[in-house]
Amino acid sequence: MKCEIIKDLLPAYCDCVCSLETAAEIEQHTANCENCKKLLEDYRSDIEPLNKAEPEKPFRRIKRGIFRNKSIIAALILILVIVLSVVGYLTYGQIVRTYHPSFETIISSQKAKKITQKFCEGDIDYVMDNIQIYQTGVALYTTDDEIEEYCRSVLADFYEKYLKGKDRQIKIDDLHSGYECYWFDNENDPMTVIQIYDGEIGIFSLYFYERSGGKFVLRCAGYCTDYIDKSDQETFNLALNPIEPRADWETAILNNSRDPEHFGLITEWFTDNPEEERILSENTAALMETMECEKAYYSDFTFDAENSRYLIDMGFIFREKSSGKRVAYYRTLKLTAAFTYYKFEILPEFEPVIFDDGISAENRERVENLFILK
Repeated sequence: MKCEIIKDLLPAYCDCVCSLETAAEIEQHTANCENCKKLLEDYRSDIEPLNKAEPEKPFRRIKRGIFRNKSIIAALILILVIVLSVVGYLTYGQIVRTYHPSFETIISSQKAKKITQKFCEGDIDYVMDNIQIYQTGVALYTTDDEIEEYCRSVLADFYEKYLKGKDRQIKIDDLHSGYECYWFDNENDPMTVIQIYDGEIGIFSLYFYERSGGKFVLRCAGYCTDYIDKSDQETFNLALNPIEPRADWETAILNNSRDPEHFGLITEWFTDNPEEERILSENTAALMETMECEKAYYSDFTFDAENSRYLIDMGFIFREKSSGKRVAYYRTLKLTAAFTYYKFEILPEFEPVIFDDGISAENRERVENLFILK
């Protein structure tokens, strides 16, 4: 074979794409031709060394391709199983609606985290735009503007004291986030618990409950007393749960009622004075001769910052035994102790509110005198 032909075939030879017979002739020629041998060495120095072993058989290439395809299929099946498992897991959470992640809670938690980040940056306007003020308790604030201003001022004060200029870490508490929104009378609201840390120390937690419309009810809890004053933490809770004037106390009692047996505890709750306790017990006994307690209600504590005191609303619905007619009794009290037991004080500036269906004058008087301790 001539040198010119060998030169043309050398690229194919080096790339292992020529036949075995042609390769044998090229090797025989370059063994005896110094020019072609040097040219071959130059080719080899520019490319991968020639694999002189027998070229790969077609079936081996096919088997390797099948194995590669099987690996891809197995990987795709594994990914599909993971995706379906995650979808099923979140769908289960969407159905059972407990402390369990779901599509809804994941989306809600990211929005709650963003609100927390904005709060830590001092963007009070953003926080106020994304929260829904939950109104309950004593009528200290009577207009929407007063309520909003109160919330805004307490949030700003909390930020200045505990967040401004601090490197606080924000983490979603996956264990306690989910549903079961029992604090705000709706177990179907998605709940997100955001924990705020100073290094490794947890300072406080923010509880976000997303209501219809995309706004959140917000509550602060789990404070660390070394960082957050109890009074500030309580005020922060109440800032976002401030109070509204109620036009219908009876409806409030019916919609927020507790076990009527709570009425039986009032002799223990109201006084440590033996004489006052005797009078209260006698008033209660006299009322129970002709009336039955159907509903008992008490609100969350409300901090009255102006007078440095905690207030609570308490109400009852009684039914007249003889006629079946009903009377609602509602009044605001001062909380004087709240540890293993509660103690309350009657304040003269808060008169009782009483509605009745036309019970007898005698029974009406008994209801009015229920908490008269003299």
